[in-house]
Amino acid sequence: MNLHDIRELASTYSLAELDQMISTMATTEAETLLTNPAISERFNTLVKAKTVRELTDSGMSVQDALRELGGRMRRGIGRERS
Repeated sequence: MNLHDIRELASTYSLAELDQMISTMATTEAETLLTNPAISERFNTLVKAKTVRELTDSGMSVQDALRELGGRMRRGIGRERS
């Protein structure tokens, strides 16, 4: 996870702009999204930035939002391994 990119995207773009980027990428890159690691990583970074933006828009600091994102990811990984 590239925290610098996530922080920059979440700080630069609005929630609507991030939604549009995600939607566009899902549509235009649908066939390669699961098979091309570079495209998959960019898509994942956008989704993570959207989550951080949602949290900061609700009043959380960027640093706390990044911590929350990490916690959610760890909890999600823990459920997959169970």
